[in-house]
Amino acid sequence: MAPAFLQCAEQHGVPGATEALVKGFKWIFGQNQMNRSMLCKRESLICRSQVRKGELNDKKKRIVRAITNALTGRRGTLTDPSGLELRLECRSYELGWILWSFGRRTDLTEIQYHADLLA
Repeated sequence: MAPAFLQCAEQHGVPGATEALVKGFKWIFGQNQMNRSMLCKRESLICRSQVRKGELNDKKKRIVRAITNALTGRRGTLTDPSGLELRLECRSYELGWILWSFGRRTDLTEIQYHADLLA
C-alpha cells in the first residue's frame, strides 16, 4: 500500500514523498540490508520482506522483542544480514497496489524501466 499512499502524498505536495517512493523501489531492486533483489523472476513474485532467521513463522519472538524494547526504551536496530532470510511470499493485492500506483505514470523511468523489470 506504500506506493499508493506515497502517490497521494505527492499529489498533495508532501516534501520527500517522491524520494521515499523511489527509495522503496530501490530497496526491492537490491538496495536493502541483504543487498539482494526481492524479485524472484523464476517464481514470478516479489518477496514480501526480510525476516530474522527462525522467525519466519513465529510471531512470539517478534512480539517479545517489541514489548521488551518498548518497556526498556531500547530502539530497534538492524540485524546482521547473515541473520536474515527472505519471506518467499507475495500477495496479489500488493501487486495490484503497484499497478494502480504506476499504471499511468511516465515520470519515474528509473523505476518503470529498471533493468530487473525488463529482463
